[in-house]
Amino acid sequence: MGNRVSCWCILPCDSPFQRLGWSLQYGPKCHSQRTGGLQRTMQRLLGISSVCCLLVVLGSCRGKPAESVTEVRNGPFKVLIRSQEFHNSGIRNIDACVAETSEKKFPKEKGQCFLHGFDFSGLAVQWRSEHEIEVSFSCGRVTYFKNSAIVTPQGSIPVSFHATLRDECAQK
Repeated sequence: MGNRVSCWCILPCDSPFQRLGWSLQYGPKCHSQRTGGLQRTMQRLLGISSVCCLLVVLGSCRGKPAESVTEVRNGPFKVLIRSQEFHNSGIRNIDACVAETSEKKFPKEKGQCFLHGFDFSGLAVQWRSEHEIEVSFSCGRVTYFKNSAIVTPQGSIPVSFHATLRDECAQK
């Protein structure tokens, strides 16, 4: 038998995949022996499939969601309700936040937002008083709700708002 090392490698022993711990080997550690055509074919297939997977993942991340924003004003402040649908999924994500009436963009401050959920039907937002907001809906999924929101007008003292949530889903 001599000094011959019996080894069957799918990937070369010195490949970057082995350094990452992804190498598939059977038998003792392979030093310099190669399996030739099968190994090259497997490397090409692995490379092609990796590139295809990467393209699919990157392609699914592109594009902007279908978005609409509704305002409910109350003097110097307003509630913004943003509805987003990603990639025609049929699922509509809803966010509700308080902002100054002069604000043009949807708020990025988490303290201003008080509701996140999806697939609401019959969603309505009303001002009950200067600092009281009521949110109601027939049915939907609430993933985040807090009963307060804070807006800090430029160069002024923070203003807090109280939110209440009314749903009718459990009553049906």
